[in-house]
Amino acid sequence: MLRAPEQNSSIRLRGSRLRGSFPPGAVKKSLKYLRRRPPRNKSSSQRPIPIFLSEEKSGEQLNKVIDGKLLRNEHLKTIDLSKLESLTDEEADELLHTWELWARPNQLEPAAVLENGEHWVTWLILAGRGFGKTRCGAETVIKWVREGHCKRIALVAEDSADARDVMVEGESGILACSPRDFKPKYEPSKRRLTWPNGAVATLFSAEDFDSLRGPQFDGAWCDELCKWRYAQEAWDNLQFGLRLGEHPKQIVTTTPRPIRLLKDIILRSDTAITKGSTMENLVNLAPPFRKQVVDRYLGTRIGRQELNAEILDDVPGALWNRMMIDETRIRPVDAETPIALPHFMRVLVAVDPAKEVDKKKSEKKGVDIDSGGGGYAETGIIVVGLTQEGHGYVLEDLSFHGTPEEWGQVAVMAYDDWAADLLVYEANQGGEMVAAVLRQAAKSLKDEGKREADFVPLKAVHATKGKYVRAEPVSQLYEQKKVHHVGYFGELEDQMCEYTPDGSMGYSPDRMDALVWGLTELMVGSIPHEGLLDYYRQEAQAVKDRLSGKTDETYAINNAAVPLIPPAGINVPSITYGMSGVKYDIDSEGIFHVKEEDVKPLEAAGYKRFFAKVPG
Repeated sequence: MLRAPEQNSSIRLRGSRLRGSFPPGAVKKSLKYLRRRPPRNKSSSQRPIPIFLSEEKSGEQLNKVIDGKLLRNEHLKTIDLSKLESLTDEEADELLHTWELWARPNQLEPAAVLENGEHWVTWLILAGRGFGKTRCGAETVIKWVREGHCKRIALVAEDSADARDVMVEGESGILACSPRDFKPKYEPSKRRLTWPNGAVATLFSAEDFDSLRGPQFDGAWCDELCKWRYAQEAWDNLQFGLRLGEHPKQIVTTTPRPIRLLKDIILRSDTAITKGSTMENLVNLAPPFRKQVVDRYLGTRIGRQELNAEILDDVPGALWNRMMIDETRIRPVDAETPIALPHFMRVLVAVDPAKEVDKKKSEKKGVDIDSGGGGYAETGIIVVGLTQEGHGYVLEDLSFHGTPEEWGQVAVMAYDDWAADLLVYEANQGGEMVAAVLRQAAKSLKDEGKREADFVPLKAVHATKGKYVRAEPVSQLYEQKKVHHVGYFGELEDQMCEYTPDGSMGYSPDRMDALVWGLTELMVGSIPHEGLLDYYRQEAQAVKDRLSGKTDETYAINNAAVPLIPPAGINVPSITYGMSGVKYDIDSEGIFHVKEEDVKPLEAAGYKRFFAKVPG
């Protein structure tokens, strides 16, 4: 079914209405079929399409040849649909590929001259998921080529896979949007598209920003700029190459993130800006998307960014902010000089394992918008290193949605690629199952000949404190300028800068969790009297809860561990275990802090409660 956007018209054109009464010799098929038919006569496709508009006042038919913009302005509902049956195959195909007919007004290229009198160089489309950014970019590039404005074009995406799968071969990519008489020849091995008029587009990965050094262009399309790991470097090299023709120009399609480069582009006087939200194209999106994504995230902070395309600044109460991360970020000196990493005393891979999504709880907890992996939430996999000077480096973010077998292999391969000395994993989710998955992954990779040994050193870490309390010491390391991000990690940094203790971000920050586990293992030592500090913090929270109306019972259920001292007259153990299998470490004061359900069994074994004396 061909559907005109609601903003343009209330009419929906169905292929069945176009069947019958074709010219002699034409096959009576729907437009969907016509898209695949080779042109019978190329010359006929060059004719303007006659569309008859009905004039209600006079009752006479106005035989007008109009373009797409006039057609939209005259309202599609005035079309006499019966006249569409007289179109030839070629005319129907051209109608189907007339972007001005189907586009919403904010998907059409702006006027060449801006209000300030300058010709725009960059058309920046800031829009939410599902707005139609990719379709807009593809149609605009086709228009530039067909009208002869651009002959050498750069297609730049986050990586080579996105350039191929989204910009070229995607459902809204260049190949799908091209009319059959003007479809480019695609050569994947050469990363090249060649049109019938000789124009050429070359695919580039922003990760390989040095490849943009040298080629010249008169047009460019940058997709999802805010996701690029080396955004500034790739953008700078592209600008140096955008030097052909009288008015070289580029289109940028992206969901916004508050990165410095995006703000710089917005502030330029030669930038034309178009904003749009997911809601504008909701009628063309799948019902499951509307239910699972739009309904869940609408009104939340992540929804404001991903759906409404708002550029969000720092979150009040968050442990990190963008400036804190940017100040110590490691960037390439220039396009010819790669990043020189220091010598690391230790390198480890931190894993925050995923669990299978509970559909009943998903409405409350939520998962990331791009959830996948067979019903599993996102697994955080972060590689970090420590130098002799005591500085930490975030080296790679490999987090993704996947099954245990998949993320197990990714984690072990990261361990091998970075010659790490340890693989740290959170044991609260799955316990020994996580260790078994990682060991099995190592064995499988050995059997496949991808590694020499089936052994990988593992360390389990347990979350005995809240997420916010665990992250505070790591945040302080950033404030002290002791942690450096090697490049840009968009999704990880979004989670860091959005996380607040009230959990208002609306999803689980699995990448941030893995980062905290890794840097804690490398850089955060045991704090003197940590157990007593936790105990006093918990007592203070209890008083605060009582004053706010919470009962002691509510506090006992939701809050901190009970301090116990081991039996006298025995060698004091450094660890003990509860009935649930949770391991408890002794603090520097000789105190264990255990869960409420483990208190009675340990008291039966001789442990006693510890009561701090209040001074005075």
